[in-house]
Amino acid sequence: VSYSPSSSFKVNEQLSAVITTTMNNGVRFEGNEDVEFTYRFKTPSKTSLGVALDRYYRVTLSIAADYINFKNTEPDFVDEGLFGRQVREDEWTENKLRNVWNFRAGASYYANSYVTFRGGFSHLPSRFDADAGGKRVFTFGAGFILTSRILLDMTAQYERWEEVSSVYDFAQYDYSPLPEATPDFAVQSENADRLVNRWSMLGSIVFLF
Repeated sequence: VSYSPSSSFKVNEQLSAVITTTMNNGVRFEGNEDVEFTYRFKTPSKTSLGVALDRYYRVTLSIAADYINFKNTEPDFVDEGLFGRQVREDEWTENKLRNVWNFRAGASYYANSYVTFRGGFSHLPSRFDADAGGKRVFTFGAGFILTSRILLDMTAQYERWEEVSSVYDFAQYDYSPLPEATPDFAVQSENADRLVNRWSMLGSIVFLF
């Protein structure tokens, strides 16, 4: 059993920009902008549980789970003038993120003194509440003792997940407050959904000296 508490760090962003505009008649406009933005960020905490059975009838079994408190993710804008943005970020965290359980299981079989087979499975749910899929990972491998000084290890991994990519963002304006007030707007995204299947393979040779 282990516990990793949430941690916080401070970020200081600085932007310096020079914008130059040249009109068709040759008139040139130039403007400078220097912006400094400071905020704090709080990461989620994680609680891990695990148990293993080592070499029982040539088999080793292990199972583990992680509980990650994503709702504890918290940005903190230092500038009081950004209070409205702070409220929107807090509402986004409350409505869009969720706490998740990650599960992992694995097994190793010692066929003999020279050959070992391995397999594992992981289920990693998405931290976003609207995404019910998450990622599933399957691993397969084998290790071979070729000589007293040479080891061969081979591993294959299959991953499957659904993801949403933001193609572009746009502003949706509400002109109803005119002319008494400026129009309101909300930033929206045009998204693309896709199903990803990925195979990875790795082989290594270890020489002992």
